[in-house]
Amino acid sequence: MTEFRFVADPLRTDPFALRVSWARIPVLWWRDVAVLIAEPVELTMLDRFAVESANRLGRLTAEDFDEFTGLPAIVFAALARRLHTLDLLEWRSDVLLPNGNHTDLDDVADVTRTTEASLDFLYLPDSDDLIAVTESLGEFERAWPRRSQIAPLPDRLHEVSRRELLAARIAARAVVGLPPAIVGLADSESDEPLTAMAGAAPDPPTPVCPVLECSAVVVRDDGEHPVVRLDIGKRKARRSKNNGDDVPVPLNLGEASGLIAAWQQIADKIGARDNRDGVERAVTKVGLDAGQLRFTHDLGWSLKITGPQAEGLAERRSLTEPIGIEVRDEHAHVGVPIRLAPADDNADRLFTIDILIGKLLARPKDIKVALAEHQTLLHRAGGSDAVARRSWALGHFWITHCLREDQDFDYV
Repeated sequence: MTEFRFVADPLRTDPFALRVSWARIPVLWWRDVAVLIAEPVELTMLDRFAVESANRLGRLTAEDFDEFTGLPAIVFAALARRLHTLDLLEWRSDVLLPNGNHTDLDDVADVTRTTEASLDFLYLPDSDDLIAVTESLGEFERAWPRRSQIAPLPDRLHEVSRRELLAARIAARAVVGLPPAIVGLADSESDEPLTAMAGAAPDPPTPVCPVLECSAVVVRDDGEHPVVRLDIGKRKARRSKNNGDDVPVPLNLGEASGLIAAWQQIADKIGARDNRDGVERAVTKVGLDAGQLRFTHDLGWSLKITGPQAEGLAERRSLTEPIGIEVRDEHAHVGVPIRLAPADDNADRLFTIDILIGKLLARPKDIKVALAEHQTLLHRAGGSDAVARRSWALGHFWITHCLREDQDFDYV
């Protein structure tokens, strides 16, 4: 069952941003997974000379190398091992031979050395998001509650191994936040089935995985791509910060597109015809008419209000601030910001005043200059006295003092 509730402080930084006050997310995670990193190698002139010589001559021996360079066999041996390790040449029976992988200098220019490192992974079975967590999952594990709920592991994962899942996703570059240098899993990495972590003792008929309860926001990190930021559980803060109180543990999931899409589907329930009654009840709690609720692709949800409605809302807030409806689903509570817009001339005047005050707040050191630059808005707002009264009502007393300076402080 889905419920709709009014919220006073929705996330308002982006029309497509979402604030999730509560969510249940089934998760699997793995610490310190052994991965392969391809590191670029800068070739020396001697490296290039040896590769080109072996490819042109068909073979390169220590005697040839000594004749060409005057360097001893010990240098040739070290060079040969290096070029063999880099897969540039074959070193067999103390002779360097072409291996067919690199036959020209342009190809040799992009050489990598493969090394091992470790990385933490977090997997969301329901949304099928796999995330490389570069800041480590140590804090995440310490914040995990001693008791948590469980959820069935999806059937499609019952026959999948950890290695199969991770290797395939890395090869397809389908891992959120995966560093570009990581190219695969190390041979030593485990091949246990996903049900090994998801099971319990004794093994249940249906494998399960733990469920994370958290809050979250979805915002556009760089102005274009939405990212998920979770707040998980509680931890004791250092005494120098927050007075030693418990604080949430943050975790950045990056572009977890499956999870974002699931939450967006919950938010979109606000527009379903079958949910109209519930949305109307939530909106009318603040004295508004839900029948005026409209959705546009570019601006998100908007609600046109009349002059009397605007006057009622203006007693408690700036009309430029959106209201919000929280859509409460079984798996998440998602807040949807709703922008207000004027439906008649009286409402337009009240909106104009608040818009102008917002522009003055952005330029606190030169309010009079800013006011002079927005004479059209000032005229639509009803003059500086109307702006001064509204500023006082919103608690921006210094704007009122500045606007009334000539009248109230004219002692000459």
